[in-house]
Amino acid sequence: MPALHVPFMKNRTLLLMVVWISFTASLYATTYSLNLITNFPAGSFSWLGTASNQRGMAYNPSTGHILVVDKATPAIHILDPIAGTDLGTIDASSLATGGNSTFVMTLVRVADDGAVYAANLENTTGAPDLNIYRWPSESSAQSIVWHGHPGTAGDGQRYGDTMDVRGSGTNTMIIFGSRGTVVQLFRPTDDTLSVFTATTLTMDGPAGSAGYGITFGPGNTFYGAFGTTSGTTTDPLRLFSFDVATGAAKTIAVYPQPPMPTGLAPIKMSPLLNLLGGAAIKTGDAAYLYDVTSTGSVPILQDSKTLPTDTANGAFAGAIDFGYADAIYGTNRLFVMDCNNGVQVYAILTNTPAAPTFFGQPANVTTSTNSTVTFRAGAQGDVPMTFQWFVGGDTPVLNATNSILIISNAPFTAAGSYTVVASNTVGAATSSAAVLAFTNPPPAVVVHVYEPFNYNVGEALTGKSPGIGMIWNTNGSGDDTTVVSGNLSYTGFGNAIGNSITNGGSGAAERLSLGQQINRGPLYYSFLLRVDSLGAFNSSANFIAAFVNQAADVQDARLVVRLNVDGTGYQIGANKTSKSTAYVWAGTDHFPGETVLIVGRYTFNSAASSDDTFDLWINPTANTFGQASAPAPTLSAPLLDADITLIDTFVIRQSTSANTPNAMTWDEVRVDTTWAAVTPIASAVPASPTLGYSFTPPNIVFSWPTNAGAFALQSAASLPAANNWANVVQPVVVSGANNTVTVPATDAAAFFRLKY
Repeated sequence: MPALHVPFMKNRTLLLMVVWISFTASLYATTYSLNLITNFPAGSFSWLGTASNQRGMAYNPSTGHILVVDKATPAIHILDPIAGTDLGTIDASSLATGGNSTFVMTLVRVADDGAVYAANLENTTGAPDLNIYRWPSESSAQSIVWHGHPGTAGDGQRYGDTMDVRGSGTNTMIIFGSRGTVVQLFRPTDDTLSVFTATTLTMDGPAGSAGYGITFGPGNTFYGAFGTTSGTTTDPLRLFSFDVATGAAKTIAVYPQPPMPTGLAPIKMSPLLNLLGGAAIKTGDAAYLYDVTSTGSVPILQDSKTLPTDTANGAFAGAIDFGYADAIYGTNRLFVMDCNNGVQVYAILTNTPAAPTFFGQPANVTTSTNSTVTFRAGAQGDVPMTFQWFVGGDTPVLNATNSILIISNAPFTAAGSYTVVASNTVGAATSSAAVLAFTNPPPAVVVHVYEPFNYNVGEALTGKSPGIGMIWNTNGSGDDTTVVSGNLSYTGFGNAIGNSITNGGSGAAERLSLGQQINRGPLYYSFLLRVDSLGAFNSSANFIAAFVNQAADVQDARLVVRLNVDGTGYQIGANKTSKSTAYVWAGTDHFPGETVLIVGRYTFNSAASSDDTFDLWINPTANTFGQASAPAPTLSAPLLDADITLIDTFVIRQSTSANTPNAMTWDEVRVDTTWAAVTPIASAVPASPTLGYSFTPPNIVFSWPTNAGAFALQSAASLPAANNWANVVQPVVVSGANNTVTVPATDAAAFFRLKY
């Protein structure tokens, strides 16, 4: 399956083949190593040299021979790897003209039935230029099964640098890479195997993705390598799936350098062993052997061996092939030809199982937000091997179980330290840490909510708005949240204005939309609360206020209450999320009629997936109000839950009569980003101004000085008014040095006052 992307998107293809691969891995759950058993260095034979003439090589399982193309002659030489002798050449009597005159034959591969296939190099724009030759066996006569230019004539594609063959008989497939974005797939037209037809497969990778290495993978897949990019790294090794019907070759996985070695060009995959062999053309040319059971992870290195010689190979040419345990060798083997460095035969040995180690560590990433972030780690050791990525040291990244971790559209909250643990039946290893940092700092969160409930007495709270983009919505049934006159107060706390609200058990909750989504920094709420009646309220933990992610319907930063031990009062606690049963409680009992000041703070942290915090203050002292820093909290909720993704709502909650107190009064709700903003300091109440009036039928005009502008005109129908005072609805009009309000005169009694 493809490498994992975050946020978490998966894809599944070729299910039957994936199951087969997993079964094969269980059969070969071992670590392999390479042991050099035969070396044919340059100069072993007159034709085997350092002039870049030997670019094609294959192993023939039918004979145990190695076939090597010498393009200078041109000829295909037969080597006996046991005796170390040159057995001559196979028939070359039917070589065609066309293509590059100095590359009349360059590549060779052997099918599963022992048939030999070879090709020339075509590097001109003219057509026809590509020739494919076939020999049913090493002793058979040569025939041409393809002659022409695959694809569109004159398209300038170059073929003959990379080639692979698999299958037998009418199931034979031959694949050629190009320097462009296409590869060519050849198949026989009938069981005579005398004529092959070409199918163009268009890759979604960059031009040259299979320009210097190509090999069939399991099923309808192939690996491609392109080793000539300048600099210290080369183009990545890629795995493609192909569809003959649509002519498309789509990328399944990309394995760039590092951690893969620089210049990995000649490659060959063994579906039987789930191994990929390759030669890295670089300073210190070397043979590599990888386990590729998991396509979603960087191939697991089994072993690498520096070649006996290191002659420059500027053409990135050569070939890799596999042999399997038989009477000739007794072991599986890897054949390596790095152009100008002769031919080597390595035994693939089964080792004592080894714990994982890392040959490639994940690298730090610094980028902008909403970019695609990729971490890669290369591990070697016994297979099968599993992987798990962690952020912040010990928090697992959800579904990140490959050695490649891709975070799509990385948000600010993804910043942190990442490691991956590789595990097998022997042991486990942890990679070094890689840090994800962002170049553009997040914009400051700006949210200022002040709700004094300055609405008409008797109205429902639903639909009211304390500011632009903010609105109260009902959540549940039985809405009884009602505006009442009067205010709650707390010593030293900011002067209350407007009115207050009341609610209780067996009613709907009220949710205040904050008008934005907040996912970073600290966010506070504060309010004054008075429980007026307990009713049938019980001792279970139930929340009555919280922040909410409205879309996910998740309530977090929760203020919880429960009946106290003797049933006369209640206790206050906190828990972080609605997904948790982990609570922390204050030891103080509170009682009906008592006004309590509550401050809550949810803090987003990005180092791990469960490191956000929720702190709660119960009746903080007045000397802390308005300060830049918050004092020590009364309670801090346990960090046992996955962090929330965002906050966009504040909720005042009712529930059943058993879950929440029967009657509660709320006042002075604030939501902001600092302690100072949600704990204003009370100002001194100014001297009461004189309320004047004059009767000008049919109206009464009330007036008071403009320097007492913080006062509001209220009315009541009778005295004592108790909580029945309400702000008059008529507007305030400035007239000279006075505020004036014009109220229609009626026959009913009415009483008026100024309220600060």
